[in-house]
Amino acid sequence: MIYYCPFCGGKAPKSVRQTLWTEVTQQEAHRLHELTSHIQTSKELFATFGEPDRDYAVGGGSMTEGTDTCAPEVTVGERRVVYLSLSDTAEVHVRIDRYDRLRFSFMGRYLGEGKQ
Repeated sequence: MIYYCPFCGGKAPKSVRQTLWTEVTQQEAHRLHELTSHIQTSKELFATFGEPDRDYAVGGGSMTEGTDTCAPEVTVGERRVVYLSLSDTAEVHVRIDRYDRLRFSFMGRYLGEGKQ
């Protein structure tokens, strides 16, 4: 966290995060966990919730620097799908690994203007 400007020493402004993102309450996160806890495979996921609102074939990735003796390595992240209609305050993100295992996460919705 930056509390003071490293150049002028002035105090940093208060965070405006709460105006840009919804808050996922503990109760809502618990409800979504209960809703998704029985789903084990992508087939069950799509049968239960239908097609996702967003589908990223590659949900992320990383690259290591190469050296004189070793080429750079690229690691491609697993597929990620997003459901927007399961909650008023949360986006439900699901990572699907190469063994068809699922990892769910619940993130606040973006309220700001323009792109996320």
